[in-house]
Amino acid sequence: MFHEFTPHPKSGQFERTVQALIFTVVVQALTLGSVHLGVPEHWLIPYAIAVVFGIALAGIFNHDLLHRLLRKVKLTKETPDPSNWCSAFARHQCNVILHLEGTEEQRRVYGWPEEWPTAPDKDYFCLANAQWLNPDGSVIAQGAPTTLISAEEVVLVGFMEEPVR
Repeated sequence: MFHEFTPHPKSGQFERTVQALIFTVVVQALTLGSVHLGVPEHWLIPYAIAVVFGIALAGIFNHDLLHRLLRKVKLTKETPDPSNWCSAFARHQCNVILHLEGTEEQRRVYGWPEEWPTAPDKDYFCLANAQWLNPDGSVIAQGAPTTLISAEEVVLVGFMEEPVR
């Protein structure tokens, strides 16, 4: 469940086996705890707990709850994101300028990133209300309401606090 709801890549076979053993112990402990709280025993209970636990863990990671607390108490400087790339997009909720391959002044597009790739060298950016920019920063043309741009073409990403005029 965790890997279905987060951008984290699946780890190697050994690590997944260790994680499965740890999560099995946690689910079994929660199942026993639920029985002691008066929940009737049923074969579906552990599966329900596993699903809820996986979704809750994904939510904790996606909203930076655990790492934010650990950063506050100075135990880590890490983020829960799988890369600095994902962390930058998650942290900066603003429009971007994508500088594309070719001459920098002629190939720039501005828009709101609705979706972005988990790595800078594959997949696509999905920009809402994309605008192609002149060298002076003025708008050449409006793009479609949603524009897909290959990440392989992007050489630089600028996070913009102010709108382009």
